[in-house]
Amino acid sequence: MKKLIFVLATIFSFALLFSSCKKDQLDDAAATPLELTGDDFSNLQGITEDLDDEVEAYLDELGSNEISDRTTCPNVVFAQPRGTFPNTITLTYDAGCTTRNGRSVEGQIIIELSAKWDQTGATRTVSFVNFFVDGAQLEGGKILTNLGTDANGVVCFSRESSKTLTFPDGTSASWNASHELCRIEGGNTPIKWDDVHQVTGSATGVNRQGNAFQSEITEPLIKPVNCRFIVGGVSTLTVNGQTGSLNFGDGNCDRLAEITKPDGTVRTIILDPWWRR
Repeated sequence: MKKLIFVLATIFSFALLFSSCKKDQLDDAAATPLELTGDDFSNLQGITEDLDDEVEAYLDELGSNEISDRTTCPNVVFAQPRGTFPNTITLTYDAGCTTRNGRSVEGQIIIELSAKWDQTGATRTVSFVNFFVDGAQLEGGKILTNLGTDANGVVCFSRESSKTLTFPDGTSASWNASHELCRIEGGNTPIKWDDVHQVTGSATGVNRQGNAFQSEITEPLIKPVNCRFIVGGVSTLTVNGQTGSLNFGDGNCDRLAEITKPDGTVRTIILDPWWRR
């Protein structure tokens, strides 16, 4: 009898644990516009930073001829001889390709380069063609400009982007963002994997429910190249007259963020949730 009670208690405990974990994932049908906006914004911001890191690291490898372990994925085509500028590079990811941080990607990334990327004023225009990341379609593009090095030796870039992310269920979220990125760690080493970027700026967009939103980064977002997620920083979000804050964490590389609603209650958001549900 005692064994039966123990087994039943164990099963009940696991059921409660499973239930609490499921509740942490945002239920789209029950989510408030602010909560859903936090979910959509974190997805758009996170994918933007991670793909920027992927493209920068890959172009750095192309420039240094250190791509022996990545010659099959993606396929690379130069419009002009390699090392000449301006130039256009087409990266084609076939089905089954993954980024360094484990994102599943398929489609093309088109990169137009005006000059060598380490030159102040150089621009990089990036667009996506039939491109999917973790099963969601990413459309649109961005323009990055090298702003040069500040008095502290930190290299910064401006980024103007317009993107739409369409989820597997057919819903979509979009934004127009104006950001500044600064490389705050790793600039003194020849590899990109140890770089850490700081992101500031603002965006406007539309969430999956069709509600317009505005965002402002109030504490710089922190994105290590070797992590697929933003690991720190705070953005304010305003939708339907309500303003809340989205906190990306304390530096740990995990899938969690927290949104604080106007009444002070806090809700956990699981980043990139659509392909794990």
